[in-house]
Amino acid sequence: MLNNNIFTEDDIISTYTRSQAIEDGYLIDITANHPNEARLFKFPVAMSREVWNIIDSAANNPKTCGSHAGIIFDVLYMSIHGITKRFNESEHLFQVIIVGAGQQTTYTFKAICGPADDMTPCITILNEFED
Repeated sequence: MLNNNIFTEDDIISTYTRSQAIEDGYLIDITANHPNEARLFKFPVAMSREVWNIIDSAANNPKTCGSHAGIIFDVLYMSIHGITKRFNESEHLFQVIIVGAGQQTTYTFKAICGPADDMTPCITILNEFED
């Protein structure tokens, strides 16, 4: 069998895993911290710190009476039903309305389905300009 990988393990200088990003706080593990809301997906879900900050700001705004659980559910629901642009089978943009995080109310986020550290599928929700 032909090996199409041009790199060997000796060529790898550094790696940064999904679990390290969660541990460092760059990704927020929604499946572990909000399992009721994450039930919309059969794969584990995480959000970038930037998306989480928007949710947290809205949930902590006393004028809007939003909750983390409600806003997270809205984001995850709209990641399925609010698709505005599909890049391919595993990546798309979607919009969601979040009131109370600032002057902006409509946010465009990106959903990516890709491999976790153990190569099983997982979902990551990012700001539309994050990678």
